[in-house]
Amino acid sequence: MAGAGTELATAVTRERAAKVRDAVLVLAPASLFVLWILGALRYLDLPLRPVLVAFMLAMLLDAVRWFPPAGARVRSRLPWLAVLTLPWIVSIILGPLGLVDIGWRQDERDRMIQFQVGLLAASALLPLPLVHAFEGARAFTGIVCILNLVVTFLAVSTAIITNMPGS
Repeated sequence: MAGAGTELATAVTRERAAKVRDAVLVLAPASLFVLWILGALRYLDLPLRPVLVAFMLAMLLDAVRWFPPAGARVRSRLPWLAVLTLPWIVSIILGPLGLVDIGWRQDERDRMIQFQVGLLAASALLPLPLVHAFEGARAFTGIVCILNLVVTFLAVSTAIITNMPGS
């Protein structure tokens, strides 16, 4: 009888540990993201790069947890997630950090800013059909989409700030 009670206690302890782990893997990236935003808005005096790196690492750990198991049919479609990288790659290549030389004319700068904002919108909307297509890996796809949106936001913000005189 003592063995059954010990097994039950071990199972309950494992279940509680899994719940705590799941809560930490959800709350850690969310907390780091809030700290990053508050630091970026200068409400908190925080070094932004380490907070951003910690956020991305926490998101990657969460993504590993949701990776589809071996043998799942959805794994053959995972390479299509590379489509999500297009907005931030185009933002870098066709922005002031890349191949396009932005002149000193204000209308060229305005068009480039509109283009960059359009890429950010594309980065937000592009995952919608992909999440629907990845039926067995929606959580993993969602996490990859969030990471991609953060990278696109950084590329677009950098391009816009570089593009504005006096910034």
